[in-house]
Amino acid sequence: MMDYPKAISQLITEDPDILELEGTKAFVTLPDSDIKPGTVLKPSGFAGYDPEARDLEILVEKIRKEEYPSRPSRINAVFVAPTEEDARAWQFGARNQAIYRVVIDPSADFFQTDGATWTEARSKFASKLRETASGFIREYWEGGAMCSSYKLPELIVQGKVTVTGKISQHD
Repeated sequence: MMDYPKAISQLITEDPDILELEGTKAFVTLPDSDIKPGTVLKPSGFAGYDPEARDLEILVEKIRKEEYPSRPSRINAVFVAPTEEDARAWQFGARNQAIYRVVIDPSADFFQTDGATWTEARSKFASKLRETASGFIREYWEGGAMCSSYKLPELIVQGKVTVTGKISQHD
């Protein structure tokens, strides 16, 4: 079994009330729809990205390949939150989003970081501050610690992520 990040190690348990799946329990925020337990989530790639966000992701991937090749690619990943509270933070400002409980397969490769650093990188990138954005991107791949005012923990997962149930809708 993989050596899990400390923040989610307490979530590695069987949960027979939902589905009999072994793996790391986590949460994901998705558009509120009828996603059924047992659904395997697929990476979105660049689907729905505006050109600027796509260009930022290309830079993020370039830096990852060159400087952090052992980290999973964001392009081929599913993003999950380690706790329900973290998933609620990701819901902020989103409309028609629900939180789903998921299980990350034990064989999946994942990396925990702070999504707030990606948010800051996007802001700097949009302002044409490319070097500053690159600094935030590097910090993102280091695990993210530059944003002291808020944190958005996320797991970048390459591998099977299975929905086990819907736990809430956006308030």
